[in-house]
Amino acid sequence: MRNKSSFLTLMASAFLLLGPPLSAHFESTVDIPGMTLAADFVFKGVVMNVDYRTSEAVPLLGPDGGPILDEDGNPAYADGSNIPHTFVTYQIEEIYKGPRASPTELTLRFEGGSTSERDPDERSYLLVEMYPLFKVGDRDILFVEGNSQDPCPLAGCQAGRLRILPDAQYPDGDFLFSDTGMEIRVITPPTGGPARSWQVVYGRQHLRPEINNITLGDHELELIFTNPGEGVVPSPPDNPQGIRFSEWQFDSYLTTLVSELFTPDQLHQLPPVANADISQVIQGRAIWETPEPPAAPSDPCANGGCETERPWLAELLTREQLTAVLEAEQEERNWLVINNGNPVLPQTPCERHIVLHGALPGDISGPAGKPDCVVNMHDLVVIAGAWLQCIDDGRNGCL
Repeated sequence: MRNKSSFLTLMASAFLLLGPPLSAHFESTVDIPGMTLAADFVFKGVVMNVDYRTSEAVPLLGPDGGPILDEDGNPAYADGSNIPHTFVTYQIEEIYKGPRASPTELTLRFEGGSTSERDPDERSYLLVEMYPLFKVGDRDILFVEGNSQDPCPLAGCQAGRLRILPDAQYPDGDFLFSDTGMEIRVITPPTGGPARSWQVVYGRQHLRPEINNITLGDHELELIFTNPGEGVVPSPPDNPQGIRFSEWQFDSYLTTLVSELFTPDQLHQLPPVANADISQVIQGRAIWETPEPPAAPSDPCANGGCETERPWLAELLTREQLTAVLEAEQEERNWLVINNGNPVLPQTPCERHIVLHGALPGDISGPAGKPDCVVNMHDLVVIAGAWLQCIDDGRNGCL
C-alpha cells in the first residue's frame, strides 16, 4: 500500500477493463427473490456521506517471532492488510425488509477506496473488481448482507445495488438501473402469479454521467468501457425482453415479494442491522482470502443432536433411516418458507418449478385445469374460449 497517487491511472485502468458488464460470466437475470431471502436488511435511501479508513497492518513474523523484513529492510506485512475501506452513509427513505426498530441512517463498510493520509500525494487507492462505488446524492435500493463483516456487504455484491435514476424519455418518474447502468426489466407470467414467479432481467446499458463519473477520494474518474468487438462479452441485446421497472412499480413488487417470503412475525423478529462505525479500528486481513465457514456435520445426528431432541426416534430407526428422515424434514421446512407458509406443498417437479419460477409461457391449463409444465391442446382450448374477452396482451389476466 505504498503506491502513490501517480499510480491511480494504472489502477483505474485495470478496473475499467475488468469491470462489468464486460465479464465473461455475465448473467442476464437478477435474482431478486434470492437476494431478498439472503439479505439482513433491504431498504431505499440516498447517500449522505462517503469516508475512508485504513485497516490495521498485520506484520509477518518469522519462526523466532521476530518481524520479517522486505528487500529494503522494512517490516513486511500480510498481503491484504493495511488496506483502505470505504464507509458509505445512507439516509433511509423506505424499509422493505427489516426489524421493527430500524435506524434512520445506515453506514455500510466496503473494502477498497482511498487511504486516509492527510497529504494527497501520500495517498494510495484500491479499486476492487465488481465492487460498487458511491458518491453523495446517489439514490439506491440495497440488499444488505454481512455489514462490517463481509468485504462487500451486499447480497450478490454489485447485483445487490439498484440505482434509481430519471430517464429523459420518461419525465414522469424514475427508473431502476444496475450499478453499471443496465435497465432493470420485468417479465410477468401470462396469468399474473405471485411476485416470486416474476422474472427480473437486465436491459440496455445507459452510459451516462450519473453512472460513469465516480469519485474516489480527491479524484474524479470516468468509467470507460472497451469495445465489444475486442473480445469481451457485450451488454444485453438491443431488443430486451419485458418492460422497464419504474421506481413505484418496483416498490410495489418488492413489498409484495417480502410479504410472500416472510410473515410479519418473522420480519419483526429480525435482529438489528449492523451499522459500520468508522471510529472503530479495522483489523487487517488479506482481502482476497474468504474465510471458510465451519463444515456442517454430514450426519444430522452428530454431537448427539437427534438423541437430545427426540431420543425415541433413534430407538425406532437405524442411523441411515434417521438421517434420511431429518433431511426430509429440513427440506419440508424450507419449502414451507418458500410456499409462504401454505402447508399444501408442491409434490411434483412441475409444481416445484411453478412455485419457484412461475408457469411456462403459454402454459395456462392442463388435464386438472391448472398449469402442467406442458403447452398443448389443453392450453389452446382455454385461449380459444376466451380470446374475444380481452385483446390487451400487455395487461395481466389477458390471454
